[in-house]
Amino acid sequence: QAAAGIAHEELVVRMTGCPNGCARPYNAEIGFVGKAPGKYNLMLGGNREGTRLARTWRESVLADELPVAIGELFKQYAKERKAGQAFGDWANEATIWPTPSTPA
Repeated sequence: QAAAGIAHEELVVRMTGCPNGCARPYNAEIGFVGKAPGKYNLMLGGNREGTRLARTWRESVLADELPVAIGELFKQYAKERKAGQAFGDWANEATIWPTPSTPA
């Protein structure tokens, strides 16, 4: 967060080791859900109140790659967000989501 200039922003981040979701990663602004040893699904877009579900942004991200992926998101958030906009709100509106493949 500090490298992106958002060190004082509050974020709801939750991590769980399996898809059961006991730590409630599915409604956090950033959620990490264990998929296999050393691999996580990265969820984005929940809210601070826990009333909006996050969506899968990337699947099977290696644990070593998580800091880089999150760091890039933080930089983009710091640059694009509206004044006072929470990370989860920005993530829902941002152009960070993969586009669906066109059917053949």
